[in-house]
Amino acid sequence: MQDKLNFIIKESYLTELQLEKLKRLLEQFDVEVTYLKSSAGYELNLNWDTSAVYRKSSRYAGRNKIHTEIDWNQVEMLSSLGMKQEEIAERLGVNIRTFYRRKGEHRNEDPGI
Repeated sequence: MQDKLNFIIKESYLTELQLEKLKRLLEQFDVEVTYLKSSAGYELNLNWDTSAVYRKSSRYAGRNKIHTEIDWNQVEMLSSLGMKQEEIAERLGVNIRTFYRRKGEHRNEDPGI
């Protein structure tokens, strides 16, 4: 499905350099951008295939998942040195909530801890 959008941007809002940046950004999503300078400002024309834009944008949705492995032997050693769990989580580079959640999961896997 092909969609088109035409609108006028008042000259005081965007510079030509900003329009070029916008054009490069939208071209990543297969949006064809053309603009003409008119007496009212810039006349901006956008043409795109709706399904192509949706397909490209959906792969950028959400945040990147970073899974940091926790070395439970190191946790035991740091705990035996008197470190608090918050300090251990910080030392391992893990959010404290993630640390507590994984600790519960780890205990379910290995009840000996």
